[in-house]
Amino acid sequence: MHRFGFGFSDYTLSSVLNACCCVDNCFLGKLIHGSALKIGLDLNVVVGTALLDMYAKTGCLSDAVRVFESFSWKNDFMYNAMIAGYLQGKSGVCCGNAREALGVFGEMRRKGLKCSKFTFSSIVKACVGVGDFEVGRQIHAQIFKNGLQGDEFVGSSLVDLYSFFGNIDDGLRCFEMTPKLDVVSWTSAIAGCVRNQQFENALSLFYRFLANGRKLDAFIVSSVMGACADMAAGRTGEQIQLGEMLAKIKKISFDNEKFPLGVSETEHSGANGMNHHSEKLAVTFGIISLPKSAPVRVMKNLRVCSDCHTTMKLISKLEKREIILRDTIRFHHFKDDQFLWHHMTAMKNDTWLYSLKEGQRQDVLLEKKKKIAGHLSSTHSY
Repeated sequence: MHRFGFGFSDYTLSSVLNACCCVDNCFLGKLIHGSALKIGLDLNVVVGTALLDMYAKTGCLSDAVRVFESFSWKNDFMYNAMIAGYLQGKSGVCCGNAREALGVFGEMRRKGLKCSKFTFSSIVKACVGVGDFEVGRQIHAQIFKNGLQGDEFVGSSLVDLYSFFGNIDDGLRCFEMTPKLDVVSWTSAIAGCVRNQQFENALSLFYRFLANGRKLDAFIVSSVMGACADMAAGRTGEQIQLGEMLAKIKKISFDNEKFPLGVSETEHSGANGMNHHSEKLAVTFGIISLPKSAPVRVMKNLRVCSDCHTTMKLISKLEKREIILRDTIRFHHFKDDQFLWHHMTAMKNDTWLYSLKEGQRQDVLLEKKKKIAGHLSSTHSY
């Protein structure tokens, strides 16, 4: 656009500055700032807000403050950007910056500017940063007066506020009053319960989260694993780890495999219960506790279902682990992305014969057994 001689508008520059935030490139953002100075748009409110946001998000907070102070007239967007800028930081919010954010919020209120849900969610975070619970409660009162209690962004910040100061009951009330819950809301509530040593509540919330069909993320899984560790609930921890692996398998979606979970076949109508079959939990525990070079060996006194067999093969492929699963009549051996050998196998092309009728299935099994018996009679080992 520049090479073809087109002029820049304030919206063009603000869009390019937003792109600099996305790639975390402060140097390129400074070049755009220089272009804005040359064409006289550096004091434009739209460009100034974008510049402030770019400097804050790329770690140049002092430059963001200089841009903010260079404007004699500021709108609510610029104040929101400056408050959020003070609360940026990969290592957390420092007390000094949080106090500066509260000062900017006070100036904004004195000028009579309207506070949005983004303003309140940021300033509640600042109250946590300075450790001032009373100011946080006053901000909560303003949130209530402005009718923003039910917003998911504000609700999550309030849960963090109350749980941080040990008032988890009020935090959970804020959580339950939020009509539209996102992943951040659930994570805040679960982490708050763990912080206040209410591990049963944390697990209960996590099961509600899963029942609603939500997608797991790293933050919520780490919070629940922390609750399991503190409760010494090893079996529950294995279930969480298993859920992580199954989510990875479903996300990768191996092209040549029929993913066994959630299928509609009549035999698999209880697919959710199959997620907690003992062999899956045992293999998960082995993967967690054994070194990567050691094979995972599991013995089971019942026959392994097709769901577990296929899941083991996919877990072996995903985790690059050797898995040996023995049931009453066969070995299931997975190694190097291969399924090696079955004793008295009831499989054809590595797919269980559940699709056949019972009489047909028995005929196929009988034929397989005869072939295996002939093989065993002609060799001493297998």
